[in-house]
Order: sequence, then structure tokens, then C-alpha cells
Amino acid sequence: MTDLLFRRPASTGQPADIVFGQPLGPVQDAAGALEITLPAFMAGFEAALEYDNAVSRSDVITTGCAWQRALPAAPAQFAARHAAAAPLPLLRVAPWGRGERLAASPRAVWRQASPLRAACFAPWRPARALPPTARASAWQIGAPTPRGTAAPWQPAVPVPAGITRSPSRVAVIVRRAPAVIPWGAGLPALLVVESSAQSADPVPAAIVRIPWQWAARLRPGRTTRPVTPPPEPWRCYTPPPGGEAHLLFDERLAPGTDILFSCGAGAPSGALIIPTLRAYIVLNSATLTRVSNGLALPLRDISISGDADSVHWTWSATLPLRALPDLEPDVPGQLVELEARLNDMPWRLLVEKRSEAERFGSASLRISGRGIAAELSAPGASTTPRTNLSAQTAQQLAGDALTINGVSNGWTLTWQGADWLLPAGLWAHTGTPMEAVLRLATAAGAYVLPAPAARSLAVLPRYPAAPWEWASLAPGVVLPAAATLERGSDEIVRPGYNAVYVCGEGLTARVRRAGSAGDRAAQMVVDELISHADAARQRGIEVLAAASSHRLERLETGILPGYGVIQIGTVLDWVRGPATRRGIVRELSVAASMPQAASRDPVKVRQTLGVEIHG
Repeated sequence: MTDLLFRRPASTGQPADIVFGQPLGPVQDAAGALEITLPAFMAGFEAALEYDNAVSRSDVITTGCAWQRALPAAPAQFAARHAAAAPLPLLRVAPWGRGERLAASPRAVWRQASPLRAACFAPWRPARALPPTARASAWQIGAPTPRGTAAPWQPAVPVPAGITRSPSRVAVIVRRAPAVIPWGAGLPALLVVESSAQSADPVPAAIVRIPWQWAARLRPGRTTRPVTPPPEPWRCYTPPPGGEAHLLFDERLAPGTDILFSCGAGAPSGALIIPTLRAYIVLNSATLTRVSNGLALPLRDISISGDADSVHWTWSATLPLRALPDLEPDVPGQLVELEARLNDMPWRLLVEKRSEAERFGSASLRISGRGIAAELSAPGASTTPRTNLSAQTAQQLAGDALTINGVSNGWTLTWQGADWLLPAGLWAHTGTPMEAVLRLATAAGAYVLPAPAARSLAVLPRYPAAPWEWASLAPGVVLPAAATLERGSDEIVRPGYNAVYVCGEGLTARVRRAGSAGDRAAQMVVDELISHADAARQRGIEVLAAASSHRLERLETGILPGYGVIQIGTVLDWVRGPATRRGIVRELSVAASMPQAASRDPVKVRQTLGVEIHG
């Protein structure tokens, strides 16, 4: 609130206006001026000045406020922002105005071109006739000639009898009457036509080997096709009439009710001889089936491999990506078991890895894993401490590793290596069942081989005889060079030791190569599980044999009917002509590939052997 103090009393009887403020400058009369210079322009201006002051004062008093009327900026010419400008004597350039016609002639982008005096060459104009000596071009129309023309399929002139004819012999063009050719009559030329559909004469040349044998001309009449009977399956035991047999046991039955019958090495007593033929006819097959429900899976290719230094079969296969739902485990965390059959040879496999691959136009699934023996190794099997409270043989300790609290875990064991007695408390091991069996086998120079399709392990000596005594071994398979598709050889040079010391529990043995001085000793072998001379001898033979130079032959062959797959550990004779090379199979790889959907190629199944050969 503001209090007002007046200097003199207000006039009475009339209302009074109160003006706040003082004049800001000298008093001037209200005036207005306007100057307009526009040629040929008529303008009108009206101005009015109104001053209303309700008080009795002079009319020269001015008021000052923040929004009072301003004085003109300058007495010069008043310029309006939107006034019409005076025409300029120069050429006007308006952005959207109508342009003036140019004196020069305009040029259009697509105007008619002036005809050229030079000759114009069109790609398809009529051709002029060529002189008789000129060559005819590829597409122009040739001049007709009275001579005969040669058509590509006209009859050929018979070849004299002295000339040997072949499916691609050369025929001479016969001159015929002029014929109508789709692209005009061409000039005669000395051409050579190769006919691939003529009748060929038999070539009296050298005999050519073909993969399907030589065919013989059938005699008149009815011919009976000879049928070769399949070989009798090998049996290690023929039961007597009636099937009754009396069993006589040499030792007391161990705890448990499982009885395993075996035929020694599990192979026929005689050698399996593959004959030498001009051709081997094999109907290959490859299938992959899920064991739990018998579902057949769409297989594209598969490979299975193993060797003497590995305790598992490893494998991989390719399937279409649409087969992924068929490989889901029945129980979370449980491995899916598959059965692969290659030419009726089964393998039981566990799926441990799945890889998907997609690209434009194709999608595939890659699965891999190990054989069913992976159940005895990590991560499927748990680690267990083991010891022998009483004296037991190595075979007994390995059999105990395949039990759970004295009950069999479903796996059987065949021990063919050196067996020896271990004193009480000597065996102390912690690991999986497979690691326990492998530890006992390697102590005596043996290795572990799982069965392809059964839950069974075999402990085999790495060298059933020393390499310098292999002549005394009976071969298990005789493979001729004619049945070998591919061969490769690697030479392995070793120092050639002839003696080694083997130390064990209370035992030190010197193993020397027979017939040598024993002056080149290998590094001493120390193993606390070796407590008998049999184990020390077998371990020493392994060390000396591995230290001798040898060759590793790789032989690729098919899986022939009646002979099957040549397993690891087989004594094999490879025969080429009069020469025979004897070795032991150390590696085995089997592969199969299926043809594409639109292909007519057959199923391809191959086995590749790695054979260790000394001498």
C-alpha cells in the first residue's frame, strides 16, 4: 500500500485525472510528416491528431510513459518493407517467372540426329555373297553351291576290313544332294565327324581288367547259374546229439551266478583266408537305430575308429537337422544309445555331443561320442577306492572292479594276458572301473579292447610273441592284395634295444632278446604291481618290441560278406604275389557314406587297417 501526498487541494465539483511522471524532454508540438517518391504511383494518406485533456491545463503538456509514441527515425525517405520497387533497366531474373525466348536455337536431349554420310552397319543386315574362295562365317547366309553338303548325322562310308574300328572311330563325310539346313547352306569343307554310336569290332588287344569279371558266351539252351554256397559259420563247440553236456569245473565257483563260456581267443582255430578274385561283389548297407525305441534315423555318413592305445571306440555321424528331436534323452542327463550296422556288423554307441549347422539350402546335425564302454569311464562312472585284503590274481582284481558291492554291473571280462598273483595289500587304486582294469593290464604289457556291440572287455597281450618269433604264430586272417583298395606305409625308426631291466615288488628281472648279446639296454621299468616273473617277462617283451624299427601299413578294403571286420589284435598276413608280410592289427577305422537323394551311387562302406609289421 502507498500513501499519496498532494501539494494543493483538488478542484471540487468535477472529476480529476491524476498523471504520474514528469516530461522527459523539451515540449514540442505534435506534428507529422510523410514523404513518398514513387513514379507513376498514386497514394493517399490520412492523418489525424486527437488530444483530449479533461483538465484545465495548457495543451502543450506531454506525458511520459514506457509505451509513448516514438519520434520518426529520420526525416529521410520512408521505406516500406512491402512497397513496389522501381523497375530496373537490367534483365530481370525471377525464380518462377516466364523465361524469354533465346535468340539461339535450343538443343533437346532427344532431338532428331542428322543422317551420317558414312555407311551404317546393322548386326542383322543381309549379307553379300562371298566369292567361292572365301570362308563362311558362323551365322551369315552362304551362297548355294552345286556340290554336295555334309550333314552331321549322314551315313558314314564303311571302313575297310584292315582298319580296326573303335567306339569313337573317324568317319568320312559322304557327298549327297543338297539338303535344307536350318541356318542356310554352308560352303563345303573337309570336316571330320566322330561317331560314338557305331558298331565296333572286337579289339584283339591285351586283356583289360574290369570290375565285374569276364562274361562267357552262353551256349544254346538253358543255362543254370552256379550258386556258391555261403561258408559255414564257425563254431567253437558243437553240442552232442540231444544237446546234453556235463560240465566239469576246475576251481570253486566265485560269488555270483553268471557263467561265461568262451572259446579261448574267441576266434576260429584255422586262418580266415580271403580268396583272390578278379572281382568282389558286395551289397553294402549302413543303418543307424535308436536302441530304446528301435527308431531308424536318417543317416548320411558315419565313421567308427579304435586302436590298441585307446580303451574306447570313437565315432561321429552326420544326419539331417530334422532328426534332432529323435535324439532327445528319455531321462534328463542320460546318454542316448544307438546301434550302427555296417554290412550287418553292429556297434553300440553313446551320443555325447551334438552340433548343429545351417546354411542356405542345407541343414545338418553332427553327432559324436564313444562306444558303450564309456559307461565305465568318467563322467558316467564314479571314482572308487580299491584294495586287496588278501592275495588275489590280476584277473580277479580286474573282475572285482566290474562289480558294485560284489554284484556285477552288467559287464564281463575276458583275460588273455599274463596273469599273476598280487600279495595282500599290494593293490591300492582309486579311479573308475575302466581305469582299474587298464592299470592292471598295462602292468603286464597288455591292453584293453572293448567289444563293439556287447558289454564285454578283453585284456589282450600287446605282443602274443616277440616280433622276432612271429613266424611261429598262426595267422588269423590272410588278406590278398587283390582285395585291397588302397595301401600306404609309414616307416618308424627306433633305437633297437635288446635288453631291459624290470623291477617290481621284491623282484628284479633282466629281459634279453634271444640270440643277442644284450648289450643295448633300454631304460629300467619300475612298476610296484609286477610281483611275478610272468608279468615281468611280458612287460619286457613289450618294451623291446616297441623299441625295434618297424613299419605301419595302412590297408583299405571292403567289409566282405562272410569275412566281416578284421578286429584289432588279429595276426594278419598280407599277400602280394609270392611275398607275404605278417603283422598285428593295431588300428581299425570303419566308414560308410550314403548317396544323395538324387544320386544313383551305391552305399559306400570301407574298413581301414593299421598293421604293425616287423622285418
